[in-house]
Amino acid sequence: MKPLIYFLALAASITFSSPASAQTANPFSDVPANSWAYQAVAELAQEGLIKGYPDGLFNGNQTITRYEMAQLVARAMAADVSSPKLDRLAAEFADELDTLGIRVKNLETKSDNFKINGEIRLTDYALQHSAGPTYLTHLETIRTRLYMQGKINKNWTYNGVIQNNQNLANDSGDEKTEFLRVFLTGRLGGVGVSAGKQYYRVGSGYAADFTSIEGLFLTYGNKVKATAFGGKAIQTIDTYGYNFLMNNGSSINYDTDGKQKYSYGLHLDYKPDNKWQFTGGYFNTEVNAFNKPLQRNIYTLGIGYRFDKNINLYAEYLKSDKKFRSDFSDDGFGATLTYKQAQYNTPGSWGAYISYFDQAGTTYIDHETELDFPEYGYAGFKGYEVGLNYILAKNIMASISYFDFDGKDLGGLSNQMTWSRVYFTF
Repeated sequence: MKPLIYFLALAASITFSSPASAQTANPFSDVPANSWAYQAVAELAQEGLIKGYPDGLFNGNQTITRYEMAQLVARAMAADVSSPKLDRLAAEFADELDTLGIRVKNLETKSDNFKINGEIRLTDYALQHSAGPTYLTHLETIRTRLYMQGKINKNWTYNGVIQNNQNLANDSGDEKTEFLRVFLTGRLGGVGVSAGKQYYRVGSGYAADFTSIEGLFLTYGNKVKATAFGGKAIQTIDTYGYNFLMNNGSSINYDTDGKQKYSYGLHLDYKPDNKWQFTGGYFNTEVNAFNKPLQRNIYTLGIGYRFDKNINLYAEYLKSDKKFRSDFSDDGFGATLTYKQAQYNTPGSWGAYISYFDQAGTTYIDHETELDFPEYGYAGFKGYEVGLNYILAKNIMASISYFDFDGKDLGGLSNQMTWSRVYFTF
C-alpha cells in the first residue's frame, strides 16, 4: 500500500465538493500549517473520518495497511458520503469491510439496479399430414433471449428482450437478431402500468397471447384484478400472399395486408380463495382475410378450480359477434388440466398438461397454442394438445408436446405435430 498522505488526497476529493472558506484547526502536530494537506487533514479530522495514532501524530508518510484504508472507507460510508470513487473503494476493500462487520449497502443496491438473465432454446418441430407452406413440415431452431431489467426508482423499471433466432433446417444461414420487447413497468398511485413493446398473456391465452404487442396496459386490484389494454398486435392471419394447401390437395388463398392491427380490451380475474378462479374478458380487434377487413368483438367467461397443490383445471367459453363466412361458427371453448410443475431449481421435478380446444377463428386474436397456423385463424380449429416438462439438471429443462388439430369450419385441414425443446436458463 502507498503512504497515508496519498490516500488522504483521494479521501478529500471524495468528501469535499469545494474548499472551505476558512482555515480549520488541525489536531495533528506533525502536519504544519504550510503543508498542502493541512486543510484536508483538518476537515477530515473534524468530520471524524481520520483519527490519527495514539501518540497524537498523523504520520502521513507511513505506509497504510488495507485494514486501515478500509476503516477510512467505512467512516466515509457511515457519514453517508455519496461518490462513485467511494463505491469503487468499497468494492476494492469489500473483504476488509466484511471483517469489520460492515455491509456495503449502497454498493449492493446499485449492483441490483441492472440485471441480465438469459434463455437458450433448442427446438424441433416435426409435422405430419401438414397443411400450409411446405417449409413448415420440419423445422429446427436455436433461439437465444437476453432479458434485461434496469431499476429506475422504487416504482419504475425498464425491461428489454433481445432475441436471436437461427433456422437449422436449411443451409441458407437464416438468422435474425432484434429487440423483441422494450417496455416500462411501474405504478401510478394504486394502478399498475406497463407501456411499450411487450409480451402479454390475457388469462390462459385462449383469446389473446401476444408474443409482442406495442401498447399500454393498466392493472388495478388484488383479489379482483382488472386489466385494460390497447395497442398494435400482429394479426392472427398473417398469411400475406400465401396459398395454403389442404390435405385433400386443393388450395385456398388467404391474402392479407401483412400489417399490425389495433386491439383493445378489458380482462377481469377474480380469485375468492386459493381454489377458485373466475375470469371475464372483452376484446376488440381487426383482421384481414381475403383482403377484407373484419372488425370484431370477442367475449370470454372462464372458471378454474385447484383440486390440490398438484392438480388444476381451467375452462373458458368464447363468443365473437362476427363470422368469417356465413356458414362458419362464431363461438367455442378451451380447457386445460395441469398436473404438478417443473421447477428449474429442482432436478428431477416435472409437470404435465392436456388441453382441448374447439374454437371458431373469430374467437381469438393470437392463441397460446404453438400449432397456431394462419389457416386455423380463418377456419378455426378443434383438437387436443398434451405436454410434459422435466428438469434434467439445475436450469436445464426438456419439454415435449404433441398436437392433433383439425379445421373447425373448413374441411381438408388436419395437422399433427411433435414439438420437442431443451431450455437452458442463466
